[in-house]
Amino acid sequence: GNKAALIGWLASRFCPPKCMVITIHNFLSGLDRNMGNLDQKPSALALVYKKASKSVLNAADRVIAVSTELGRYLKNEIGVRSDKVSIIPNGIDVKQWEAYRKSSFNARRILGFADNVKLIGTMGRLVPFKGHQVLLKSISRLIKKHSDMHLLVIGDGPLRDELIVQARALGISQNVKFLGFIDEPGQYLAALDVFVLASIAEPFGIAILEAMSLGLPVISTRSGGVIDIIEDRKTGLLVNPSDEASLADAIEELLNNKSLGKTLSQNGQKLVSEKFTIKAMVDKTCAIYNELTYDA
Repeated sequence: GNKAALIGWLASRFCPPKCMVITIHNFLSGLDRNMGNLDQKPSALALVYKKASKSVLNAADRVIAVSTELGRYLKNEIGVRSDKVSIIPNGIDVKQWEAYRKSSFNARRILGFADNVKLIGTMGRLVPFKGHQVLLKSISRLIKKHSDMHLLVIGDGPLRDELIVQARALGISQNVKFLGFIDEPGQYLAALDVFVLASIAEPFGIAILEAMSLGLPVISTRSGGVIDIIEDRKTGLLVNPSDEASLADAIEELLNNKSLGKTLSQNGQKLVSEKFTIKAMVDKTCAIYNELTYDA
C-alpha cells in the first residue's frame, strides 16, 4: 500500500535491498476521496503526498498496480515510469467463498427475512467514493414498487451516521439494515438476490469477485478497476457512476429477469475461477520477483 511503500523506501535508505517492489492498491489521492473531496481540487497535503510518492515509486525496481486504470493513473497522474509498472489484479480464495454458498448458515432466518423477500446488498467501507448515498437513492425509487425489498449494508466507516440519517430522510429506514463490520461476510452475502457496488471511483473492487464466487449477479459502475472485471451484460451489469436512475433500473431488471441473473452469475463464477484466484495473483507476482532477482 501507499504508507507501506514510504516505510519500505525509508528502510531501504539504511539497508539497501537487492531489489524493491511496491504494490499499490488505491489511488494516491485516497485521503481526499475518503474525506469527501471528490470534486474539489486536491488538498495541499495530497499534493505534497503526490510529489513524495512520485519519488518513492520511481526509486522502486517495479511497481505493481492491481488494475489497468490504477496503472494508467500511476503513469499519467503520478509520473511513474511506464517500464516500472506491471498490472497484477487481486485474487481471492475461491474455495472459501464457494463454501459460504453451501453453508447451512441461514442469514435470512437470523435477520428475520422470509425466503420471498428481495434482498439487495453491498459491502465496503462507508466512505464517500463507495457511492452508498447513490445506492440509497436508487433503493428509495424501487421501494415504491417493491415494498418487500430490503438493502443490507455490510461495512463500517465515517459515513455510517450520515447514511442512517439519509435512509430515514428518504423514508426507507425500515428497509435498510446497516450490519457494520462482519468477520465472515460471505455468510450474509450468500443470502442476497443481487449484489451492488455503486462506487464513484474504484481502484479495483475485490468485493465484486467475492460476490461472483458466491454465484450472485453483480451490478457496479464504469469506474476504475471495475471494468477489468465486469463485461457489461456478460459477467455483470454496468451503469455510470452517480446515476441513481440507471442503477435503480439495473436492480429492477435483475429482480424481474431471473434468466439474465442466472447467466451473469454463471459467467461471473467462471471468470473468477479462471482469472482472479490467489494462485494466479501469486504466480504473476513471483514471476516479477524471479525476473528482478535473476537480473540482479
